[in-house]
Amino acid sequence: MRNTPITGKEPDNAVPEHVIALTLDQACQRLQLSRPSVVGLIESSRLHAVKVGRTWLISASSLDRFVNGEVAK
Repeated sequence: MRNTPITGKEPDNAVPEHVIALTLDQACQRLQLSRPSVVGLIESSRLHAVKVGRTWLISASSLDRFVNGEVAK
């Protein structure tokens, strides 16, 4: 399992300069919500995500919009 956010390139240091997408677990940590809660937000279309195989990916911009109270696109 990947422990760093997915970026356009591998980060040179521990904190990536620009995060493109987060895994479900990373989004849960950032939102301080449980996995079922975040999956519920995705399934109710309140948070946009894509499923790649068995992995949910949430774009950083989608997560920011959600945190700022904007509607998912």
